[in-house]
Order: sequence, then C-alpha cells, then structure tokens
Amino acid sequence: MATIYSHQEFERRAQDVAAARASDRQRREEARGRDHEHGRLENINRLLRETISRAHVAVRLQLEGMEVDAKLKLQQAVNQEFLNLSAVRALEYAGWAATTPAAYVVDCILFAPNARHLAQRAFPGQGVMIAVMSFVIPGVVIALENAIANHLTDWRESHDKRILHTLGVWSAAVLATLVMPALIAVTQWAAQPADPSARLAVMLRFQSVAMVITALLAHGLVVFGGRRARDAKAFVLYKCIELRLRYLSRRLNNSYEANRRAMADAFIEYRRQLDAHNAHYPNATVQPGPFDRTTAEQLNGFFGYVVVILEGQGANRQAEPTGNDDGGSPMTPRPTEGPPEPPVSGQPAPLPVASPAPQGDDSGVEEYYRSLMSQRISDEESEVRPPQQ
Repeated sequence: MATIYSHQEFERRAQDVAAARASDRQRREEARGRDHEHGRLENINRLLRETISRAHVAVRLQLEGMEVDAKLKLQQAVNQEFLNLSAVRALEYAGWAATTPAAYVVDCILFAPNARHLAQRAFPGQGVMIAVMSFVIPGVVIALENAIANHLTDWRESHDKRILHTLGVWSAAVLATLVMPALIAVTQWAAQPADPSARLAVMLRFQSVAMVITALLAHGLVVFGGRRARDAKAFVLYKCIELRLRYLSRRLNNSYEANRRAMADAFIEYRRQLDAHNAHYPNATVQPGPFDRTTAEQLNGFFGYVVVILEGQGANRQAEPTGNDDGGSPMTPRPTEGPPEPPVSGQPAPLPVASPAPQGDDSGVEEYYRSLMSQRISDEESEVRPPQQ
C-alpha cells in the first residue's frame, strides 16, 4: 500500500514539475514575444523620427541654399559689368590686380633688412615681434598707397578741382610712390660689402639700380593705376565672392539631396517594418504617422507621387485649396478612397492609412500623447520655415 502511494505521489509531483516547466516556458516565450514586439515598435518609432528629422534638415538646407542663390544673384545684379567678360579683359583685370601683391612681395624681399632694423629698435630682444613687423611694415605702406590711389581716382573723376586740393593729392601720390623705393635704395646701399672689388662693385651698383626701378614701377602702378586698377580689384573681389557662393551652393545642394535620400530610405524601411508588425500582430495594429506637413511634402516631392495623403487632398490625390498654407498644424493621415494609383516601378505604394479606431479608456491618453508629439513637431517646423512677409 505504501509503495502504491509513493508511486502515485511521484507521478503527481512529476506532473506538477512538468506543468511548472511548461508554464515557465510559456512565460518566457510570452516575455520574448513582448520584448520582440517592444523592440520592433521602438525601431518603428526610431525610423519615424529619423524620417521627420531628415525632412526638416532637408528643408533647412533648402532654405540656406535659396539664401545663397539669392546672394549670388544679388552679386551678379550689382556687378553686371563683370559678367560675360572676354578672356583678354579678364587677363587685363588679373594683371592690374596683381600689382598690389607684387609690390608687397618686392617690399618684403628688398626691404627686409631695414624692416628688421626698425623692428629691433621698437621691440628690442623680441624675436617674434621683429619677424612679424618685417611683414607688417610693408603691408601698412601698401595700405596707405591704396588709400591714396583711391583718393587720386576720385579726384580725377571730380569736377571740382581746387588748387590746394590738387596740390595735396598729387604731393601725397608722389611721396607714396617714392618713399619705399628710397628706403630700398638705402637698404641696398647699407648691405653692400665695405671693400668690394671693382667688378663686384659695378655688379652691386647695377643690382641696386634694378631693384629700385622695380620697386618704383610696382608702387607707381599701385598709386597711379586709376579707374582700371580699381575695377580690377573689384573684379577679383567679385570673382572670389562668386566662387565661394557657388561652392557653398553646391555643397548645400549635395547635402540637401543626401538628406532627402536618407529620408526616403528611412521611410521605406519604416513602411516595411510597420506593415510587417501589423501583419504579425493584427489585434494590435499601429496606425502610420503622425507626419507633419513638411515631412509629407518632402516625401511626396521625392517619390513623385503621394505617399502620405495630406489633409485637404481628395481622392485624385491633388491638393485642395484650404486657404491656409502656413503648414503650422500637424497633418493627420486621411484614409484612401478607392483603389490607389499604381506607383512608379521600384518605389513604394501610397501609405495605406485608416481612421483611428476607438481605444476604450486609453484613447484619451493616446490622444494626449499624440497632441504632445504634434505640438513638438509643429514647434520644430516653425523653426525652419521662413518668416512670413
């Protein structure tokens, strides 16, 4: 009797252990299923956020590109005389504009010993300041010469030429032209050896004369270049600004296209995972979106057909006039009416959306969080939109 009782007790305990194991296995499977569902929902939300973020970045880059293009058009409108220049005129302008840096280079090379001597007297024992001033002093002289050259050009084009004014302008121009060649001549004379041979003395004398003439010609062109030299500097400045704006425009356009491509890739993956989730969990489907107007317009514009139906669009997928195009309010996807139009081959079909189903007691909480998300998207959208005129 005891043996039969022990055998029945053993079978009962074995059944309890098997049931406990099955229950534990079921709980683990349910936990894995919930974790898998949670992970899939997290990934879906991440793709949705990435789609919206990429769309807003693309809009910001588009606005910046439009601003750069407007600046470029303004530069072209202001400098119309520099458009469609011939190669000869462009080379002439480049040659005239090169006189200023050429004069500066000549001064730095020929006037360097004298500049270092002046810097040593002003900054004794400071090697860095001495080296810096060796380049600053010629630059200051070139800046003064350009100011005098502009004043001389204005005097030439002026109809009121008073005697004292004329005398002052020409005196300043002549002195500005002669001061640096004179300093270069003194520098070359001081740098000659104390007792050179006759042949070396002749060579050094001719070398000094050639350097002084070179400096005189360079500074004379800077001071007396006139209107042509001023136009040449303006042309070079305009071309530098134009090249910088064109480079910036290309870079912004490339970034804009890259963000649109990333937005489309994120949306396609979002669409695929959303459909897979709704097919796997038909009793816990997730509605698409919400998408704001900026994101919807970027997606529809990229794919060339409507993939997110905006509020105010009919069944023919054409925008209906709403009287409010500010795009400030978030868009709720509308249900499609009738069969969808066939998309372009290789591109996603229009996003199937449906009206939100009642959620019982939790519908108010869900609507509350949806309104918070919509308000945040509206705030982000308002930051990238241009101000209304």
